[in-house]
Amino acid sequence: MSIFLPIIYTIIFLFIISKLRFFSIDGVSKKIIYIFFLIKILAGVVLSLLYMFYFPDPGKADTLVFFKDGSILYSALYENPLDYFRMLTGIGADAPHLSHYYDQMDYWHKLFNYNLYNDNKILIRFNALACLFSFGHYFVHIVFMAFLSLSGLVAIYKTFITDMPEKKRLLLFAVFLIPSVIFWTSGLLKEGILIFAFGLFLYHTRKLTLEKFSKLNLFFSVFSLVLLGFIKFYVLAAALPAFISWIWVAKTKTNKIILKFIFVHALLIIGVIFSGYIFSDYNILKIISLNQKDFIEHVQTIGNVGSYIEIPLLDENVLSFVKNTPQALINSFFRPHILESRTIMMLLSAVENCLIIITIVFVAIYSSYKQIRNKAAFWFCISFTLLLFTLCGLTTPVLGALVRYRVPGIPFLFIALIILFDLEKIKASRWYSYVKNFRKNLQIRKNSMYK
Repeated sequence: MSIFLPIIYTIIFLFIISKLRFFSIDGVSKKIIYIFFLIKILAGVVLSLLYMFYFPDPGKADTLVFFKDGSILYSALYENPLDYFRMLTGIGADAPHLSHYYDQMDYWHKLFNYNLYNDNKILIRFNALACLFSFGHYFVHIVFMAFLSLSGLVAIYKTFITDMPEKKRLLLFAVFLIPSVIFWTSGLLKEGILIFAFGLFLYHTRKLTLEKFSKLNLFFSVFSLVLLGFIKFYVLAAALPAFISWIWVAKTKTNKIILKFIFVHALLIIGVIFSGYIFSDYNILKIISLNQKDFIEHVQTIGNVGSYIEIPLLDENVLSFVKNTPQALINSFFRPHILESRTIMMLLSAVENCLIIITIVFVAIYSSYKQIRNKAAFWFCISFTLLLFTLCGLTTPVLGALVRYRVPGIPFLFIALIILFDLEKIKASRWYSYVKNFRKNLQIRKNSMYK
């Protein structure tokens, strides 16, 4: 049953993909979407096996702990169904007698909350809900997560493809085939639900605000916004200024795009600076600095964290954040590098970072800002990537965690590069003509061999 049940659900989801119009993309065969789905399932299985057999202490691996905690919540269904639905929905979930379940869980209570919602509960509840269909079989949950994250990636692709249909193959690679995105969004981790929520939010909110009103778009826009706020509020915060700017530009004349982006960002940054004066419990600079200090202390308490790095301590003032931002961006973009890769996982991350560097240099040579059709979409990607990478780099002292936390920004980094990339410049280059002639001659030789 543990083998056949995941296969059965895989077939069911393939059938759903074949029938839902949402997964129909002009110029992209459904077979390609099937392949992406199967790749994500495989990646989720590989990630799980790595945690099970190569993690120093599998009992403390996030993906396994979240599953265990979800199973504990699910066990309430047989003891008291009302308690199960209380904990699942959060309505009446603070009843004293429910502590019997919470005390058995590792992640229901979070060490540091800073007056924010405990996002661990979302993944625990996801697993408790999935248990209704999986009967406690772990890899069924992987199939469910692969479907959710695939849906989010499809939504991201459909959000941007209308602005660059001639680059659909490059966009497919940027959205679906970046190794770290495949890997970290396919396991039983928050990143899978995060990319699902973020993709739906972008797709449906853009359609809601820029196209005709529909109740479906309104529902998914609100649903994904709430889910995104619960699962990773900082990702929503990093995207908000760019998204507001994008909608503003689209709703008005498209001139002075950069000035509109600067104005919205400046306004929100001022709001962040004075947040402590407006809401005493939500001083954002203080929350970020405390998060960094607590993260560092937690890692030092554990000890023997191979990918630990020294990062400058943040003070609760703007100058400290501005001063440390360049180093934060360097860490997020370029680390780990090859020389500090002590494990196969770190080495693969370092290779991906090399790919990022090479791509940035290549696009810088063959780029053209004038040929961009939707400049607001380009600046959205740039803004979101920089803000997310800055937040991750400022607060994360462990490279293994950093490569995971930056994952939501990776597709948008590559999308921005693709938008900037000028195909005509490539076609006019000498080496492109050389490659084209080489392929032509190679084809002629093959044809002559078969005659």
